[in-house]
Amino acid sequence: MKNVDKKKAQEAEFISEAEEMAAHGITKTTIEYYCIGKYRYTNLEGAVAQAQRTAREA
Repeated sequence: MKNVDKKKAQEAEFISEAEEMAAHGITKTTIEYYCIGKYRYTNLEGAVAQAQRTAREA
């Protein structure tokens, strides 16, 4: 019996990321960033506002 348990444990180590995600109902997404200077925004409006602030300071 110990050999069977050891084999299952070894097989569990080789589960792919996709299989692991599917088993738990996890999804992966990509986030787009708008960058202005040292700041990063997830929406264009925030980046434009920062660009306008930067322009006023110059």
